Amino acid sequence: MSPQTYKEQDFEEHISGHLLASGYYKQISGVYYKDLCLIPSEVLQFIQSSQPKEYEKLTRQYSSDTPHKLCYRLAKEVDKRGTLQVLRKGFKDRGAKFRLAYFKPSSGMNPEHQKLFAQNRFSIVRQLKYSKRNENSLDVTIFLNGLPIITAELKNSLTGQFVENAIKQYK
Repeated sequence: MSPQTYKEQDFEEHISGHLLASGYYKQISGVYYKDLCLIPSEVLQFIQSSQPKEYEKLTRQYSSDTPHKLCYRLAKEVDKRGTLQVLRKGFKDRGAKFRLAYFKPSSGMNPEHQKLFAQNRFSIVRQLKYSKRNENSLDVTIFLNGLPIITAELKNSLTGQFVENAIKQYK
């Protein structure tokens, strides 16, 4: 096989196929809100299924505007504290406290912990158009409950693309 036979797209498909077979959800770039830097539908799906009482508490205050207000508040918290801190500690809005991830329990002794951990939603987006200024895209982005946690710019050394090219493209 010639070097041209191995394309970034094939590598993307391989990664994507493996993750989808492992239980990840496939999303398209269009569901990503560039202004908020998240996938609102994934955030809402996770929160509504894992924390219905807290979501209802917020709905009593925001009514039909709850999804928008919740995602806007989450984006502000990520801007202020960072993704990792929000994933670890969650955030509050008008007296309602939300978690954005449930970590693997250290033992199987607590079935409720196991159930919450199982509700985490991992998604993959290929060719994520992230910029508001242009049509640049990231080859692969992994999301946890709607928040981007991993980005990858794939390169193929057989076609003369190396890690330095990925670094330059990121910059």
